[in-house]
Amino acid sequence: MSHEIRTPINAILGFTQLMQQEPGLTQDQQQSLLAIRRSGEHLLAVINEILEMSKLEATKIELYQDEFALPEFLQEVCFLFVAQMKEKGLRFSWSGSGEIPSRIRTDKQKLSQIMINLLGNALKFTAGGAVEVAYAVKKLPGDSGTMQLVWEVRDEGPGIDAGDMEVIFSPFTQVDAGRKSGGTGLGLAISREYARLMGGDITVISQVGTGSTFRLEIPVQSAVGDVGEDRPGNGNKES
Repeated sequence: MSHEIRTPINAILGFTQLMQQEPGLTQDQQQSLLAIRRSGEHLLAVINEILEMSKLEATKIELYQDEFALPEFLQEVCFLFVAQMKEKGLRFSWSGSGEIPSRIRTDKQKLSQIMINLLGNALKFTAGGAVEVAYAVKKLPGDSGTMQLVWEVRDEGPGIDAGDMEVIFSPFTQVDAGRKSGGTGLGLAISREYARLMGGDITVISQVGTGSTFRLEIPVQSAVGDVGEDRPGNGNKES
């Protein structure tokens, strides 16, 4: 089903992009093609989320242990949002504390999806002010090489009512701010399921009118024995 659904949509998107490059198009034609492309991209995103949730509910999701450079990975995730934050007029900063291991082992794709979802929500729901990311890696007791990666995204958005704290993690469920901005209500549900599948969790602290802080904590395996405070990713960045 995944292949049968995605293939025709990707074909529509591909041919739309080709048509947009045709010379001599009128402004109305360009706008129509842009509307088709954006609608197709939105539909594909919705379908991807629904299919992903279906696999989670059917316990068909597998974890893959990737080894990669953690400082560079964290920087890359944050850099993805620099232009969008600036375009919206938001102050965007990120900083790491403590010693960050140079390389770790965990499911890189799922970790990236979780982090991008949390940052994407902060961007979507924050009309003005700041979005801040703070991260750290904490050593766990024992000599197993397992460490706790902590990733916090703080925003100055509308905040979440106390009664909605758990609702936001339920599939296809949205609070007022979410309904106004569109979406399926699956992003946070998928992200938390991924985090728990990886042995961690996502929690939230929020106050209406002040903003929210989403905190991801997952265990990761150190791939090397050395850590260093001078590695990229331990400094402060702001845009």
